[in-house]
Amino acid sequence: MVCSSLVMGNASCQYESVAAAYAGWYVGCGISYQYTKGDIVLSDNAGQVAGAVGGAHMSLFNTNVRRTGAALTFGYGDFITGNCYLGGEINLDITGSKHTKNEELIIRDAAGDPLMNYGSTEVKTRGLVPTVALRFGGYIQSLDCLFYARVGFTFLNNKFENNAMPGQGFGSQRVTPIVGLGFEKTIFDGCTMRIEGDYRFPADKKRDGLWKLDDDDGVLNTDRIDGYNASVKNKVRGYVVRVVCVYHF
Repeated sequence: MVCSSLVMGNASCQYESVAAAYAGWYVGCGISYQYTKGDIVLSDNAGQVAGAVGGAHMSLFNTNVRRTGAALTFGYGDFITGNCYLGGEINLDITGSKHTKNEELIIRDAAGDPLMNYGSTEVKTRGLVPTVALRFGGYIQSLDCLFYARVGFTFLNNKFENNAMPGQGFGSQRVTPIVGLGFEKTIFDGCTMRIEGDYRFPADKKRDGLWKLDDDDGVLNTDRIDGYNASVKNKVRGYVVRVVCVYHF
């Protein structure tokens, strides 16, 4: 029981009302704002492309997607000792997919002369993002609020295609860690309101052997050449902020 830590001398024990407001199974819905940043990066360790010399990275294309949509939550939590709270939940942020297109990118040699017109690039960022998280924190009686931190994993997904590399575009679908903070407050019996935010750590996927300079005609050969000392990386990261109304069973 946590009556002693929650009421501190009150004649009546208030633990039951606190537990009813914040503990047990719950479902919730609300809105979310997602920011997703994607980068397509060329690494040419052979130093044959200007801007990517000596193992440096050359940004081919980047996207910044900002979308508002729905947020769904389902989980369970309880007070484990005193006013300390622990729970687990599943979140689903829903905004739909976003397409972004770049018209062209010219890759130049060390003298500044054009080597290749990279062509238009299309990046698709998926806005349907599931998350599994633990919540742990504490109830503050004077504010009648539950403050908590979040740790867990989310699934980020983006994909790029390029006209100059037909069939060689690829996605970055990865499970990546998240950390977050939030607070939850009772608005009426059996229902609470929460505001929270998660930072989504970078997830990336790399392909080696995609790039080679053809010395015969001076253009980039887009055939896959295994073992060549170059790579293209598709990297995605971001954050989400949610406002959710939660019903407790």
